[in-house]
Amino acid sequence: PLIYITGISGSGKSTVLKILQEAGYEAHGVDEEGYGDWIHHETHLAEQFDSDDPNISIHEWYENHSWVLSRERITALKDKSDQENKLILLVGFANDEDNVSELFDKIIYCNSNLVNDIFVCICF
Repeated sequence: PLIYITGISGSGKSTVLKILQEAGYEAHGVDEEGYGDWIHHETHLAEQFDSDDPNISIHEWYENHSWVLSRERITALKDKSDQENKLILLVGFANDEDNVSELFDKIIYCNSNLVNDIFVCICF
């Protein structure tokens, strides 16, 4: 099965990814391993974000782009999971998760409340 673990920024996704990898699971990060693309709102084309470019305005970038999951790359991950009958986990967040949700066997939403030291995951 292919399982997607998602949640808002600060919900513990990176920590979960690290724990899963250290435990020996095949777990991939959306941001870390390129399972998403920055798509320009007008051209609908993928563009690279160069964080080292001093001429890029981060505010303008976010106004003009959305971080979306790559259907092609996630389909390949799903195919691998199915062909090898292997549990694979993908961890991250993107603006269009609903557009690829059918590729996942389960979706787990993480949320944390740092004030009360509570970490919650809900499985869909």
